[in-house]
Amino acid sequence: MLSSGAVQTTYNRYINVGIAGMPATETGWDISTRLFEDLVSPPAGLPFGVVVSQGTKHGDRSVCLGTLSGRSAVGISARDVTLAKYQLTNPIAVDRYADGDNAAIMVRGDIWVAVSGSVAPGGQVFFNASTGVIGASGTVLTGATFLTTAPLAAGNIMKNPTGQLAVVRLVALGQF
Repeated sequence: MLSSGAVQTTYNRYINVGIAGMPATETGWDISTRLFEDLVSPPAGLPFGVVVSQGTKHGDRSVCLGTLSGRSAVGISARDVTLAKYQLTNPIAVDRYADGDNAAIMVRGDIWVAVSGSVAPGGQVFFNASTGVIGASGTVLTGATFLTTAPLAAGNIMKNPTGQLAVVRLVALGQF
C-alpha cells in the first residue's frame, strides 16, 4: 500500500479568535463575488479586511482598493483561504487578491478588520481612501458600525501583523 507523509505536522496551541477579512458571525451576512482591479503601480494586490469601491476595468463587477476610482464604497474584502501561497505570473504578497482575481466582498454582516487607531463599540467607521484601511479617522463608511474595541485590553491576544483587530457591522453600503 502506498502511503504519503503527513499534510500537517505542527499546530497552533490556540485557534485564532479572528483574522482580518474573516466573517465574525456565522449568520446574517452576504458576500458578493467581484473582479479585483489593481490601480497601483507596481501591482500590490488587495489585502483582506479593507474597503473597496466600484471599479471600471473589468466591467460592472469590478472593484478597486479604497475609493481610488472616485466612486462609493461597496464593501469590505473578505478572506479567501483557497488563494495560492505564491503567484508565479504576477508575484504579490501572500493573502491578497491579484488584478483580475475573483474577490469575495462582504456587503452585509459582521467582519473582522485590522484597524489603525483606537475605536469603540457603536463608533463611526472610517477608512483611508487610498489604502482602504479601516480606522478612527478618514472617510466615513456609511452604513457601518464598530462592534468591538481596539486596541483591546492588556493581555488580549487579538492582534495581527498589520494592527489591532476589531469587528465591523455592515448594514447597507449603497451599491451592491
